[in-house]
Amino acid sequence: MSEGRRSLKDRMHLAVLSERIDVAGPEVAIFRFRPVDGELFSFTAGQYATLGLDAGGEFVPRAYSIASSPYVRDHLEFYINVIKDGQLTPSIFHLHIGDHIHYMGPKGIFTLAKSQAPHLLLIATGTGLAPYVSMLRTMHAEELAGRPHGRKVTLVHGVRHTADLGYRWELDGLAREAGFGLTYVPMVSRHENDPFWTPEVGRGRVTELLKLLGDGDPATLPSSIGAEALRDGLPPGDTAAYLCGNPDMIADAKALLAERGYAEVLTEEYW
Repeated sequence: MSEGRRSLKDRMHLAVLSERIDVAGPEVAIFRFRPVDGELFSFTAGQYATLGLDAGGEFVPRAYSIASSPYVRDHLEFYINVIKDGQLTPSIFHLHIGDHIHYMGPKGIFTLAKSQAPHLLLIATGTGLAPYVSMLRTMHAEELAGRPHGRKVTLVHGVRHTADLGYRWELDGLAREAGFGLTYVPMVSRHENDPFWTPEVGRGRVTELLKLLGDGDPATLPSSIGAEALRDGLPPGDTAAYLCGNPDMIADAKALLAERGYAEVLTEEYW
């Protein structure tokens, strides 16, 4: 182990795996880790933590966005997909309940405080959804405490198949709450061979959906959402767009948003 990796490991805290929820078979899962030594660090929704394990004869650290709300103080939650040739994720997916992992944090500035826009467009692919889950959980907790966020939020989550839509029922429930101001737009890019697809889930990539904000060919939206209502809720001059997920999606979305007059675009890019 290099001296730098050893020094990093020594500065990290220990947590224990307390729960794992598989989302789409064994390759995408929600992990909850409970601190072993000391109190959980304070963080802001949208920030990330560094997780680390000994793997392949060396200590491997990686950054993961936190999905839990900072108001939850007994665990950290992460939404992770396994990368088969990756250095760390295969080891994380081999952990059993009660196994330890190293962690430290927080870091990152991908937070709601970066914008004061009254309309938010949150776009994610895959596990890039995690920081938005933290944000929405935090906003909901504050709403229940009598501190409404006062914004209109549109969350677009793009995956390949319906089974990959992590947190779908939680997000759908928040969108149905009167007054919370959330529009949830789940999208799948391969609905043709998806046995679980129904019209409540949109068809197409998230970048295709962005064409609905201009004059391009429209993607097929979820049956409960109309294109005109979508556009009305995202006025370019009053909307901040947040992008997290696949780097190609981020590059394409930035170009499409710029073409349509969206000047305030924030990205999370640590892939």
